Amino acid sequence: MANKCNITCKWMEASRYVVNPDGQVLPCCYFANRMSLLQKFPDPKRVKQGEFEVYNAEIMAYDFHNKGEVLMNSYLAQLEDNNLDNRSLPEIMDGKWFNELYDSWDDSDKVPLVCLKYCQND
Repeated sequence: MANKCNITCKWMEASRYVVNPDGQVLPCCYFANRMSLLQKFPDPKRVKQGEFEVYNAEIMAYDFHNKGEVLMNSYLAQLEDNNLDNRSLPEIMDGKWFNELYDSWDDSDKVPLVCLKYCQND
């Protein structure tokens, strides 16, 4: 899939997705990890220094509320729509959030940082 941000999702090219134990469907493990952090720490600036030492450095360095993370927060607002308990995999993949993801790859102001970090071609 050609796009302006030069993103190539290797997971999608291989028709692979992450299905969490709770039924949530995500495009890859990178998104799954970010979603887990975002759900656990909705306001990373409120995490005390030294607490959760394994995650603290990454949480504090990662701005979940910047322009590229609007899509991550959009996913959280659409949890039910992206869950296999409520919709089939084809319905989820053709749904609103996944289309927002695909569209974001053509807009440098909307592309998720996780896509830029792991899937952008040089």
